[in-house]
Amino acid sequence: AIPGGAKYWIEIQPSNVFSVNGQTGIMSESTIGNFQEFYFRCPTLGFSDWATATAAFTYTYEAGFVLYGNELASSYLWDFEDGPQGWTHTNGLAFPAGWAVQASGLHSNAVSPDPGDSSMWIDSDAAGSGVTILDTCYSPVVVPPTNMQWFKWGCGYQNYVGIDTFTVGFQTFSGGSWQTPVEVALYDTDIGPDVWDSVDVSAYQGSDSIQLFFSYKDNGNWSWYASFDNVSLFAPLGHDVGVTAITSPPSGFAVPGDHDVIATIHNFGTVQETFNVTATVYDTTDSWNQILTQTITLTDFASLADTTHTFGLVTFVDAHTYYTEVYTDLVDDNPSNDTLSQYTGCTSAFWEIGTNMPYTSSGPYAGYSTVGGNLNLHVFGGNPGPQSDHYIFDGTSWAAGTALPTASTYGGYCSVNNKIYMIGGRVDGPDSLITIYDVASDTYTTKYLPGPIGDPAIATKDNNYIYIIGGCRPSGWDPTTIVMLYDIAGDSFFTSVTQLPSADARTCATAGYIGNDTIIVAGGTDNTKGNTNITLIGVVDPTDPANITWTHGIDKPGTAAYRLGGDVWNDKFYVTGGGGTGYYAETHVYESNVGWTTLPDKPTACQNFGCVIVPVSTTKDNEGQLTTSGGYIGSYLSAFEIYHTGDVVAGIRKISEITSDKFTVKLLSPAITSNEIKISLTMQENSFVHFSVINTAGRTIIKDNYSSISAGNHTLTWNAKDSNGKKVPAGTYFYHIETKDNTATGKLVIIR
Repeated sequence: AIPGGAKYWIEIQPSNVFSVNGQTGIMSESTIGNFQEFYFRCPTLGFSDWATATAAFTYTYEAGFVLYGNELASSYLWDFEDGPQGWTHTNGLAFPAGWAVQASGLHSNAVSPDPGDSSMWIDSDAAGSGVTILDTCYSPVVVPPTNMQWFKWGCGYQNYVGIDTFTVGFQTFSGGSWQTPVEVALYDTDIGPDVWDSVDVSAYQGSDSIQLFFSYKDNGNWSWYASFDNVSLFAPLGHDVGVTAITSPPSGFAVPGDHDVIATIHNFGTVQETFNVTATVYDTTDSWNQILTQTITLTDFASLADTTHTFGLVTFVDAHTYYTEVYTDLVDDNPSNDTLSQYTGCTSAFWEIGTNMPYTSSGPYAGYSTVGGNLNLHVFGGNPGPQSDHYIFDGTSWAAGTALPTASTYGGYCSVNNKIYMIGGRVDGPDSLITIYDVASDTYTTKYLPGPIGDPAIATKDNNYIYIIGGCRPSGWDPTTIVMLYDIAGDSFFTSVTQLPSADARTCATAGYIGNDTIIVAGGTDNTKGNTNITLIGVVDPTDPANITWTHGIDKPGTAAYRLGGDVWNDKFYVTGGGGTGYYAETHVYESNVGWTTLPDKPTACQNFGCVIVPVSTTKDNEGQLTTSGGYIGSYLSAFEIYHTGDVVAGIRKISEITSDKFTVKLLSPAITSNEIKISLTMQENSFVHFSVINTAGRTIIKDNYSSISAGNHTLTWNAKDSNGKKVPAGTYFYHIETKDNTATGKLVIIR
């Protein structure tokens, strides 16, 4: 007999051997009692009418099957995905003053771990300071699971100066009465988001019943909120191993190149185990071609132990999709956690949702620095307030920086030589200034503008000229035709700059400088006070940066928007987001002689965010990554999102305008190296550049051609990979550089 009230896993295997009603035998043998002795009964799965050996003659199909397996540890889990699931609360008040199932992401700093779509929430902050809250949320009364050991829950909680409390506990029924409630956790300081907690309840296995509770107490103040989710009572299995994480390659998206296959395996059971673990990776774009399979054996793997193992290396190709599966192989364990799998789309261009900023901000200033070789993103000010906050992101986490001298918002900004220029704004005082933050010295200075301005668009040329385009006077919202030009080296403004045409006034637009002579302005509000998609192109006189010829370019595709964001990388102008009748996520890129191309949408549709492209170091030198910080959607955002452009500047990057009367080449990297190769290249005139690398067998392993490189000092970078993107093996190589009138050759040794 199979015990009732327990959970099982089953393995079904076809069989023509039966055992039923006290009889055993082969389905085709005689005297089995169903008058069908002369038919061989093949076991058939998948039909709605299954027959046993005692079925009536009229059934066409008969099937035998064998059940294998054993009783799993009984458990309870409440995840609130389909409502309260039998939980009740005591104070009779509706949410937010009483516990109720709500959207799991109601408050980002108190979200429970792995919450799905719904969690149990209470929100005294939303209820207001005039409401006193004391509410306890009770689970259904249940029989303790067999061998019950753990009461586990996920939660999040935000407190206000110790005024409120969040309590977790349980009570048991035995001997004909409820026993004294047991409090197992008391939270009176901020926790979360994503907090797991648990308590050993094995001492209460013999109780007739058990009931769990979560209690919230607030003394009529604005005392914030709490959530809980994934509440369980369970016992560990004797035999239970599984895969808990695939940490590489990443799930979702990955950039082209080499990726380790790494997974974490856990022994959930109570005994040590010896078993196999297999990892496989398939290229689904290439007819599910298996590109990796690797099996390892874990011997005497301890109870509750974890191990992280690297199974091998795979190379992902752009525009392909890959399937990774890792599974354990142990007889007679719980199969539900044996296998973990994921898909990875390989693309050089994709959006990433980053770590939220520590504060909400609409209309902040943004910039980046590379002092000491360390790339940092800086975000300043913004609304509500305005604010003077300054936060720094180092690629991993946010930290507070030195605050602005005066709070400000809705101005322009750019980054030049580790200084961040914050231009104008919609606050008296800063609206008339360029506030300059020197990252190296951590100091602020100011420079007066020719006149106050708010919401201008900014374009920079050659790290020397800052074009301040359009905007509005802070006292009103009327778009202007203003164009100002600041000479950084001369620390002065040009007195006569070509203004925008009278019919092309702009405010709340975005701008950039591409190529040798082109300003581009996109989006914003025009002289009709409506939002526009008309693209303005300004061609700059090479002999006079203040002399600009303004024309209309190709209209930006998509929705006309204002307060959108944009920046330039590698002579491409990226534009995203914005607002109008709604909030938009559209993303586009403009390239000379190509026009506009539509890219994937920004994850969060919004306006008023800080937007800057930062040069992130990769194995191929620097990739431009478009960052967006904060924003506005009727409420203020702390969102931080990154668009990986996939546009890697691996090759020639201009360092300065310094020219020479002779052609010079100098190896900047060690001649013996395992890393990328950097070569200084000084050219006395504009020219093409051909760069190639040859191995000792005389084979050209990579050849890059650059049709037009300007005179000056440049850095040429080679990432020590061949033309297929694979790392070259250790050995001796020769590089060859050719220009219109010159050639140079050098020797390299690559070590691995």
